[in-house]
Amino acid sequence: MFGWFKNKLSDDDATTALATREGEDAGAPRDDFETATETVGSLLRSLAKGAFTMEEDTADDIARRFEEWAQHILIQTPPPDRPLEEGEETRSFPRDWLALRRIVADHRRREHDYVVDTVGGLRGAVWAFVDSLHRVMTLVAASDKQVGTNLDRLKEVARGGSPEMLRTEVTSMVREIETVIQERQKKQTSQTRDLGARIRNVSHQLVETRSPASLDPMTRLYNKKAVEGHIEQFIDLSGLFEQQVSIAYFDIDSMRLINETYGQPTGDLLIRKLADMLARAFPQRTDFAARYDGDAFVVVQNETPLRDARRLAERFMQQARVVHVKRGDREIHATFSGGISQLEPGETPQGLIDRTMRAAKRALDGGGDRVLEAGPAIIETPEIS
Repeated sequence: MFGWFKNKLSDDDATTALATREGEDAGAPRDDFETATETVGSLLRSLAKGAFTMEEDTADDIARRFEEWAQHILIQTPPPDRPLEEGEETRSFPRDWLALRRIVADHRRREHDYVVDTVGGLRGAVWAFVDSLHRVMTLVAASDKQVGTNLDRLKEVARGGSPEMLRTEVTSMVREIETVIQERQKKQTSQTRDLGARIRNVSHQLVETRSPASLDPMTRLYNKKAVEGHIEQFIDLSGLFEQQVSIAYFDIDSMRLINETYGQPTGDLLIRKLADMLARAFPQRTDFAARYDGDAFVVVQNETPLRDARRLAERFMQQARVVHVKRGDREIHATFSGGISQLEPGETPQGLIDRTMRAAKRALDGGGDRVLEAGPAIIETPEIS
């Protein structure tokens, strides 16, 4: 470990030191520069704790960068992203105040723009929903009024009209009702499509925020419990706005053999490396990557047709083949058996996962290191009593 890590201060250490200094006798000599340095370090760690995902930067990445800057300011580690040269492992580096000021100012600007855009998009989506609901209610009221008028006319004919007049009026009314229904469906479809476009732009904001309870502690991906709830959300969006939802299931080939041969710590390290590769291979904010089981992973992809899901799955599996753990002079690699599928109308989250798992099992039975498409869903229609 580098020499300067021996002096690393935790956030609590810096806060305690600052509080102690502030509690000293007012007349005692103080090192204002050291106090300011500790304050800046604490502020940087506060920015790290309050980080949230913005565009392509995840909350974890932002927090890591601010923690690196805090260490640079507090214990004079190298400035972030500066490569070490030979012989610099134990030296202290001058604090780069100008670069830090640019970094913080740029981060706050990006946070401001992101929040403004996000709140504006959500506000627009809410008002689009209100407008669509109002239009639907207005359309329903107008249609009901027209149908009511036709029914009143039909009643009058039924009381005193001839059979020929009654037949003519009924035929005319059926046609008018068909026209009303078709117009209503057309307008509702158009309004739903417009609302769907607005919702689509902010759909990543509807995804549950990463919380400790929803994360797998070893890989920091989402856990199995979070998967079904997330698929349920995407099912709702798909049903309303006809969005295509695809899912990929990846199971590591020969994981048991790796654990038995090299030990579980080696297997766990390999799983963590593969999980990191999975997160990088599916970077979109609407991509939901999770560790589903011990050596299995699931990726849920919104707005992704099956052909794109297959291409992305095959690309990930190709990238995963180069991931390895070194033990002595040996490199330990792993491959995947994968399955992909697309959500079908009426399908449940568990039904979608099970169908995709069966495709992965067929891939394993065929020799592994391949991805197969799942068969069609079997949707049971509930009986109406």
